[in-house]
Amino acid sequence: MKLFATWEVDRTPSNCIPRLCSLTLTRLVIFKSFGSDVASIYIAVKMQGSKRTLRSNEMLLPQNGLLDTELILNFSLQYPHFLKRDGNKLHVMLQRKKRYKNRTILGYKTLANGTIIMSQVLQKQTEMELDLLSDSKESKGNCVAGRISVSGLSSQPVDYEVSAKSHQLNRRVSRIGDFSDDDEDFSSNDEGSDSEPMLEDHRVRKNSIPPSAARQRNLKQKFISLLKRFRVNEEQLGLDTDREAITSKLSGGDMDAAEIEDLFEELDLSDSGPEIDTMSVTSTPKPSLRPFFSSSQTLLNDPFSVTSSGKLAN
Repeated sequence: MKLFATWEVDRTPSNCIPRLCSLTLTRLVIFKSFGSDVASIYIAVKMQGSKRTLRSNEMLLPQNGLLDTELILNFSLQYPHFLKRDGNKLHVMLQRKKRYKNRTILGYKTLANGTIIMSQVLQKQTEMELDLLSDSKESKGNCVAGRISVSGLSSQPVDYEVSAKSHQLNRRVSRIGDFSDDDEDFSSNDEGSDSEPMLEDHRVRKNSIPPSAARQRNLKQKFISLLKRFRVNEEQLGLDTDREAITSKLSGGDMDAAEIEDLFEELDLSDSGPEIDTMSVTSTPKPSLRPFFSSSQTLLNDPFSVTSSGKLAN
């Protein structure tokens, strides 16, 4: 069984060096029973100060709780080796699952623990017999509960450049995977763009559209935009029924290009034509007062003015 754990190089502080610890467990001997309630154990390996724990499969214990078995467990841990701190310790533990009122709960309880100082294995690969100590309630101090055989214990420096390049490569691959095919099919609607690749992509897409369908759609859009732009009065032109017929023809595809061009000439809806406007302020007539005297001639010929002038003469 092989177990492997890595520590990301970017997260290591400046006062440590990333190193790779490798070890193989070949034999486990348990001298003391951990209790009648312990029916199985786990072998766990953890670096001091790290939250990551490598744990083996479940190992069943005999009824007396004593065990002597051969193992083939390979562990590899990439860890930060501190230069000026006594924190480079590797813990090899025997654990069991936690229980509460005869029910298994989440978590593990450590039954015995053995410590390896990694500063002592920097120079060469070593083999050792590691004693596992348990904190027994019967004895005041720690007692040896078991022994585990460790072979191939080594600590090697990690090539920072290789690991950094592999990390960057993985990030690039993940970023490339985030882009979907829909993003690659995106094209700009701006026909005046200076980008040559976009122009080529636009031409390819234009050629992929059937010419008849594209011409029919363009003529329909042109006709609708002209009607909306000039706001032709339906009552003056009498297009109530004509518009419905034209729209049905356009939607059904019965009207060809020649008929639509003739319709444009009939309507005479060109850009130079007069604009019909009935809603703006300029089209509304200004209010004015009706003159009291229509003209000076009517004022002179008025009989009331003549009699009044004769009376003044008398």
